[in-house]
Amino acid sequence: MLDIDRELHAFLRTLSDKSLVSKDCLDEVEDHLRCEIELHMESGISPDEAFVRAIKNFGATADLLAEYQHLYGNSKLSRLKNYLSHYFNRRIIMRFLGGFLFGAFFILAGLLLEGGQIASITQITSFIIVFGGTIGGLFIAYPIKSIKRTFVLVLTGRNAVQSAYFEAAQVCKSFGDLSLFAGGIGGVLGLIHVFENMSEYPDMTGAGLAVSVTPVLYALIVKLFIGKALHESFMARARGLVNSDNDSGSFKPTDLMSA
Repeated sequence: MLDIDRELHAFLRTLSDKSLVSKDCLDEVEDHLRCEIELHMESGISPDEAFVRAIKNFGATADLLAEYQHLYGNSKLSRLKNYLSHYFNRRIIMRFLGGFLFGAFFILAGLLLEGGQIASITQITSFIIVFGGTIGGLFIAYPIKSIKRTFVLVLTGRNAVQSAYFEAAQVCKSFGDLSLFAGGIGGVLGLIHVFENMSEYPDMTGAGLAVSVTPVLYALIVKLFIGKALHESFMARARGLVNSDNDSGSFKPTDLMSA
């Protein structure tokens, strides 16, 4: 049985000695490889086989060197520019933004047709309550590595083992579910504030009630686009119904900061 730590350090030392990866990136490479090994093992693969697959997915060293030098070069500004353009999968970002804007357009159109105003649903306190409470609950429910892997899959769309897609789907579902609880708490807090001031400002009761349900609206939007849409997207990938947006699951130099 392989000593994973020893073999991994030997592999990283080889990359560093041959100048295939800068020393500044070695920690990111190690973190990526450990995550890959862990995901393979979670799918039922032995530690030895998981290590071999992770190294193979890393890519041929000659191709890695050529691509790394081409993308990053020696200029720090060039590295930053290419990192920003290659790290984020434009297709994934555009698909999510397109769907979100399409849905948001018709939601707002319905509001305006009913005589409502956009200003009436823009409440910074509701945003803080919903997203702050949801993110806090997510950190309690899942390890940081699970949240990190899900964030990477959402942005990059790269191929992963089936268990990674199931994990991402569950994290997204939990994010949506937790947002409903956070929105409910925000709504209750709003009602408490309204009832406390009802006798003093009776004419403002209607406006206060409208504001108090804004957190619930935010929570429902989060549940729709993240807790449901992204959840179903990852579940479909896990079941093999759709292909990942990347053509290859091989590790590229642009993934150095994403693992």
